[in-house]
Amino acid sequence: MSTTNYTFFKDTRNSYILFDSEDNINNILMESIINTHIFDKTLLINGTQLVFPTTNIYNLYDLIHGNPNNSNLSSYSFLLKMIYHLSIQLKYLIETNKKCYIGYFPKDIYIVNNEHFFCINKNLLLDIQDHNILIINPFETQDFYYAPEILNIKELPCCIDYRCSYYSLGLMVLFIMNPHTFTNDHSDCIDFLNHSHIIHTDLFFLIRRCLQLDPSRRSILYM
Repeated sequence: MSTTNYTFFKDTRNSYILFDSEDNINNILMESIINTHIFDKTLLINGTQLVFPTTNIYNLYDLIHGNPNNSNLSSYSFLLKMIYHLSIQLKYLIETNKKCYIGYFPKDIYIVNNEHFFCINKNLLLDIQDHNILIINPFETQDFYYAPEILNIKELPCCIDYRCSYYSLGLMVLFIMNPHTFTNDHSDCIDFLNHSHIIHTDLFFLIRRCLQLDPSRRSILYM
C-alpha cells in the first residue's frame, strides 16, 4: 500500500509508515499523528518511520470501492469517529504548525484497526497566514474535494480562507455516504444532506456548518 512520499507495510503485530525523508513537513505530519494520541501507542524510529500495533490498516479509497453496498462505511458511528479524528489532527496542524490541508480525498485517509483515522499528504499541506492559506504552486482539483472559492482563483500565488479545509471534509463525508451519485454542487449536497439518514443528528448539523458558502461561518467539531 503506498501513497505519495510514504510507504505503508505491516507484519503480524504492527503497521509501519515509512517516510521518504526526514524533512520538516514529514516531521510535522508524524507529530500530528503522535501528539494527538489518535493511537494508544505510536513509536517513532530513526526519524523516518512510525510504528503502531495493529491488526489491519486500510486506505479509505480502496475500502469504498471494495464495498459496493457501503453499509458499514456510511454508518453514523463510522462517520462521526472519522470526522472526530481528522478534526483533531487538523486542529493540531493549525494551532501548532500554522498549516492545514487545502482539501481532503479518500486516497489520503487511512484507517487502523477499523477505528483510528488520519490524513497524510504533504503536497496538500499549506501554510496559514492571517487566516488564509497561501497557494503558490498549481494543483489539480481532482486531487481533493474543493470548496467553492477554489474555483474563483484566477492567478497564483493567491490566498484563500483556511476554512476551505472544513468544506472539503464535509464533502468527503457526503461522498462516503453517497459514492455512486455524488456531486460537489452545493445545492445538490444540501438537498442530499436534508434527505439523508443522519438528518437532525449532531453529524448532520456539523456537516451543515462545514458546508457554509461563507468561509467565516464554517466550523467543525472540536475546533
